[in-house]
Amino acid sequence: MTMLSFLSNKMLTSSGGPVLPQASFRIADDPINQSQLDHVTALMQVGQHRKAFVQLQPLVKADPMNPSLLEAVSDCYWLMGTTGQSMVVLNTIADIWPDNVAVWGKLGARNLALGDKPAAETAFERMLALAPDSALALAALNLIKTFAPNSKRAQKLHILAADTSLSFEERAGVINALGQIESAAGNTKEAFCYFQQAKDATPGEYAPNEIDAKVADQCRAFDPKTMPEVASECAEPRFAFVVGLPRSGTTLLTAMLSRHARVVSNGESPSLIDTKLALKQIVQQDFPSTGHWQWCQHASPSLLAAARQTFRKKNLPESVEHLSVVVEKLPQNAFEMGFARMMLPDAKFIFMARHPLDVGLSLFTNGFATGHAYTKNLEWIGHMIRASYASLEDYQPKLGDRLRIQSYRALVQSPEPQMKEITNHLGLDWDQSCLSPQHSEDALKTASVLQVREGINQKGIGKWKRYETELAPLIEALGGWHWIRAWEEKDAA
Repeated sequence: MTMLSFLSNKMLTSSGGPVLPQASFRIADDPINQSQLDHVTALMQVGQHRKAFVQLQPLVKADPMNPSLLEAVSDCYWLMGTTGQSMVVLNTIADIWPDNVAVWGKLGARNLALGDKPAAETAFERMLALAPDSALALAALNLIKTFAPNSKRAQKLHILAADTSLSFEERAGVINALGQIESAAGNTKEAFCYFQQAKDATPGEYAPNEIDAKVADQCRAFDPKTMPEVASECAEPRFAFVVGLPRSGTTLLTAMLSRHARVVSNGESPSLIDTKLALKQIVQQDFPSTGHWQWCQHASPSLLAAARQTFRKKNLPESVEHLSVVVEKLPQNAFEMGFARMMLPDAKFIFMARHPLDVGLSLFTNGFATGHAYTKNLEWIGHMIRASYASLEDYQPKLGDRLRIQSYRALVQSPEPQMKEITNHLGLDWDQSCLSPQHSEDALKTASVLQVREGINQKGIGKWKRYETELAPLIEALGGWHWIRAWEEKDAA
């Protein structure tokens, strides 16, 4: 979860994960309404957004001036993808209760997700006016426009960085903001010190040996020629998995694809991993196994068919008449392409490949409130990059033409010919709208939102060069310049 996602969660918006925090304020004391509202929140937590919305309607009719109910309505609209209606309701709440800090924070976070930086800035300024010591508001404003090193707001961040009463997310966000300020000023060494402090303030441990074992088990045990799979149905819409390391361009490609008239995106959905874990638990009741892949040999076609049916029911939108492809974008799915191949033999895969030093730099300099523990130091980042490519190299011959490796560099330098190849890979006709991801009406909830809203550009190429000295541990962990140059040669080809 990036700092942007954490801001969104704090302001009660979905960050693509399964958990929706409780409403930020409650005025009504009616215990029946409170119980019903808690039930609605529980429905949203498990993805039953429309059912939650239906149950909200009589509650709002009976108590139309209850801000908790109105906030839940806004959340339902947001989670259903009706972002315009969500923002109308949220702005109404802000108009009626202008002194509520959390409402302005939520407005800011959601406007950021929609790419409206001026509106987001206004909302966070209102939040800061109400709560001058708000670490979240200051970090968000710095994200929109980096503070000058000697500004009053930068000085305030320094004070907050020493505040032991802050949560670890808030403190890590403040320290990361100080790193961004020093980086923008050209002080790379000082910036990296702050970035490391921000990582140190974030809990989590990475186990390289576990990742190595998982990849080794994949290489040894996954073989589509011997693994069970369901029969191909060629049912539309089909699923496409956009995978790759975080910060490799997966958000950009998904935004470009989502502009296609026959494509919809589910965002960073954990559904594939959840489905795999659920099926694994069922199989292991009769065939105990400690490996990552051995259990799959006992997943019968009928079980896989049931898993596919459940997966499709959960991940297909209500109306699919105009759709050909549903995009699932989650970096961790890069390791799960083999399982997706078993369950969804018609699925296609696109692995985004961006320069490993640009990816590593971005992973280290962006704050992740929870998850992605490997980003806590450069050596771990290097290990994860190498492990991801080891998994990819094993999957290439096994997945065949289902898998496309897409160069980030090629995509931003030659977007039209690259996107024509990508749409052809997914069985889609060409749609010129794919070249304008900045006009997407979808809410983007990853750290890449501000970059994507700038449209297709080459700003993300070669950023690592000004940090080469500071990136020495990453370079070594990747295997030195020999491995990096070999990667560059493959990417150029």
